[in-house]
Amino acid sequence: MKKFLPPLAVLILAGLFLGWWFQPENVLKRRIASLFDTAEVPITMSELSRSSRGPNVAEYLSERIDVGAPDQVDSRLRDSYHHDDLAGIYSAVARRCSQISIEAPTFESIEIDGNTARVRLRVDIIVEFSDRRPVDGIQVMDMTWEKPENHWQLSSISWTETGR
Repeated sequence: MKKFLPPLAVLILAGLFLGWWFQPENVLKRRIASLFDTAEVPITMSELSRSSRGPNVAEYLSERIDVGAPDQVDSRLRDSYHHDDLAGIYSAVARRCSQISIEAPTFESIEIDGNTARVRLRVDIIVEFSDRRPVDGIQVMDMTWEKPENHWQLSSISWTETGR
């Protein structure tokens, strides 16, 4: 009986880990972190790599994305975009900036109801341009994610900037 205890303990621990790993909240957290990693543009990134960032980011987006921006940005943005349009805008920004840095998000809340999730998080973002002052700050983001075909996709985002 004693020789079965170590393998049984390993199986129980593996089962607990897999249960935790595949919890919808944890899958969604990893998906959001992966989106932010994909969206980052290091200073050393080549021009070709910068140009290809948009399609990579588009893989995380639903076909139509609702956008709610802060007042100082709101007049320049539409309320809704097709994911290809956002991918093109992102590629243009990635080509033009010196870097985009996104710190690890701090999740404030995740509410999942079936195939829809509402996420609130804080993240520190810096977008540095060579010809103007950097855009930076701690952003509080409200996101809606939908899961139409086994992968979470961003369907709406709004954000406000807070002080440091």
